[in-house]
Amino acid sequence: MNISDISMYDEVNIKIIDDIPAFCSTLDFECVRLVIAQSFGVDAQDKKLSGIKSHMSGVDILVICYDCRERFIGFGSANILNDSCVFLHGLSIDHHYQNKGIGLDIVRNIIYSAQSISKSIDYIALTTQNPNMYQLISKICDGKVMPSPTKDLLCVSPVIKKIGYMIARNKNGKFNANTFVIKNLTSSCLYKQIPCTSNLLINNWFKSLIGIIDGISCNGVVVVGQLCT
Repeated sequence: MNISDISMYDEVNIKIIDDIPAFCSTLDFECVRLVIAQSFGVDAQDKKLSGIKSHMSGVDILVICYDCRERFIGFGSANILNDSCVFLHGLSIDHHYQNKGIGLDIVRNIIYSAQSISKSIDYIALTTQNPNMYQLISKICDGKVMPSPTKDLLCVSPVIKKIGYMIARNKNGKFNANTFVIKNLTSSCLYKQIPCTSNLLINNWFKSLIGIIDGISCNGVVVVGQLCT
């Protein structure tokens, strides 16, 4: 089956949205806000509707996830950053459906859609406070991701450095080109508690990288992965 078709799980359907403005004009954003808040472990009022609408309507690519009763349970969105990179703008899955590989399939659909728009897309990037997002991109890119707990950023390619700078210049906070960390990326932590992965090495490295204290941080990191050919 072509990846642009609906991806079927036992309980969910995943679909690339063709007409994003038309779809968003009928979307219940209060429902979306509740799902996003639950996925971040915060109260719904902590997630602004304006920001949610921006993450879904003001993008080049939108992938939506429903359960078997057609209830909204998650989404992924992205923008084409340049001819070689797609920027993952948002990814959120209802907490009841996490750890089932759904996020991975959503991002794969995003990459498929991006490469349909521009065949020269070789990189995927995002900013995050979540080591699970780092792990997801690392899995998609077969470990070809920067920054890395085992690789020196000083040896990173000029293309990845350029992508890092392009993303950081449109973000709040101060970008460190030696670590790809953006200090004070957010005014407050996006999560009630930043989640951990099952990989202790990644957890400890990520905690040190963005300065997680008592489970929270206002810092974030630019993650750039090279897509497998």
